[in-house]
Amino acid sequence: MPIDVDNNNAIINEVLEEWSQLSLAQLMTSLDAAGLELTEDLMNSLRVEVRKAAAGELAKANFYFRMHGRFKDMRTVYGSYSGSWRQKGFAPVQVMEDFIKKVGLEKFKYIPGYKMGNIPSENIAVRRLAWGIAIGRAKKNTIKAKKWYAKTFYSQITPLMEKLGAAARERTAAQIKEGLENDTK
Repeated sequence: MPIDVDNNNAIINEVLEEWSQLSLAQLMTSLDAAGLELTEDLMNSLRVEVRKAAAGELAKANFYFRMHGRFKDMRTVYGSYSGSWRQKGFAPVQVMEDFIKKVGLEKFKYIPGYKMGNIPSENIAVRRLAWGIAIGRAKKNTIKAKKWYAKTFYSQITPLMEKLGAAARERTAAQIKEGLENDTK
């Protein structure tokens, strides 16, 4: 009995689609559990694109997310502070500003450069506070790795292989059964 490539590709596509959606959900859960989401930018950027197997082409699942999510998965995020505003080691001020706006300015006890209760405008206060946090974080560089991607993603590879193996076994058993039934007739 000849191998039905189209049917095998359909099985692979189905298993890969199911696995990729499950893995995406696992990544979102891991990201949430690691406590990395302040602006929801990283969570909103998570997506998966599945390319189906076709004649001569393999099935693929590509996972996409903002690059800063990968930095959070590594040991440290920022390099050492060297006094230059434009060097790699400086924290992203715009992200800090978004975080401050989300949390609320009133949650912060001190705004750099102002006495308590004496703030000329909210925008200036948000900007000053964001710069203060960014400089403080760059000087300390105490960020620890929060493994949300690598550990979660690679732990999903074995279940994918098991699902593909199970689907292949079922398909092979069905083909053998069909072949034997045809031979007995």
